[in-house]
Amino acid sequence: MKALNFNKNLIIYTIFFSLLILLSNIAHALVDYTDTEEFSAPSRKVQKSAPRITKRSAPRRRSSSGGKKYFEFASVFSNAKYVAAEREGKVDRVDLNMRINTDYKFFVDLSYPMYSGKISDDQTDTSFQAGNPKMLIGLNWFQFGSSADALAIDFLGGVSFKGKSEFAAKRTDKHVGISTSKRIQQVGLTLGYNYTFTGSPDEVDASDIGNIQSLYAEIGVIVSSDILFMLRAENFTIGASDDDGRAMRLENDIKYSVIKPQMKLRMSQAVDLVMEASFRMRRPKNEELSTSLGVWDLNSAYGNTLGAGLNISI
Repeated sequence: MKALNFNKNLIIYTIFFSLLILLSNIAHALVDYTDTEEFSAPSRKVQKSAPRITKRSAPRRRSSSGGKKYFEFASVFSNAKYVAAEREGKVDRVDLNMRINTDYKFFVDLSYPMYSGKISDDQTDTSFQAGNPKMLIGLNWFQFGSSADALAIDFLGGVSFKGKSEFAAKRTDKHVGISTSKRIQQVGLTLGYNYTFTGSPDEVDASDIGNIQSLYAEIGVIVSSDILFMLRAENFTIGASDDDGRAMRLENDIKYSVIKPQMKLRMSQAVDLVMEASFRMRRPKNEELSTSLGVWDLNSAYGNTLGAGLNISI
C-alpha cells in the first residue's frame, strides 16, 4: 500500500516538475536576450568628419592684353619719292615685320619687305616684288631696375638673304649691333650702333659696296594711355668697295642722316595704329647713289617716305 502511494506521489511530483520546467522554458523564450538597447537611450556613434579637401585651381595665366606680348605683327605701307643717279620716281613699299619674345633673354625679329615702282628704263614688271628677307636674334645681356626705370643692354646679330627682284640686293649681308635703353617714368631713351658686313653680289650688273654703319638715338614719350610718340635720329655710312678688279663698284663713301617721327595710337588692347615719316637731313649726292647699290632696305636711302600701318600684339 505504501509502495502504491509512493509510486502515485512520484508520478504526481514528476508531472508537477515537468510542468514547471516547461513553463520555465516558455518564459525564457519570451525574453529576447540579444544586445538591444531597450532600456537605455540609444547612443549615437559620433563619426569624425574627414577634413574638407579644397581644390585650388591653378593660377590663371595673365591674358595677352595685360601681360607680356609674345608675338608682335606689324604691317606698314609707305610711299617714297626717290632720287637716284639713273632716274627719279615713286616707289610703294610694304613691310611685314614680326617679333617673337620669349621668357628667356632673347628675342627674334623677322622682316619681309615688298616694293612696287619703276626704277629702270628696261623694267617691265611694276607690281609688288620681294626685297631682302631679314632675320635678327637679340640677346638681353643686361637688365636692371623696375619697369618704370629699367636700364637694359641688348646685342643683335643676324642675316639678310639675297634676292632676285629689281629691288633686292644680289648679295647676303650679315648684321651685328648693340643698343642700350633707359626708361625714366613716361620717357624712354635709346642709343644704338649697327654694323653690316656686306657680301659680294652674284650678278655683274650689281655694284659692289663696302660695309655699312649706322648710329642712332631715339626718344619715346608716353603722352597718354593711348598715345605713344617716338623720334629717331640716325646717321648712315655706306663704305666704298675694296674690290678694285670689279667694274661696277662704289668708289667713295656715302654718308647721310635721317630723322624719323612716329606715333602709335592704341585702338584696342592688341591693336595699334602706326603713323610715321622719314626725312633726310643730310643728303648724299645723287650721282653717287645708284639703284644698283641695292640699299633699298636702309631707311630713306633714296628719298623721304610717309607711311602708316597696324601693329598687332598677342
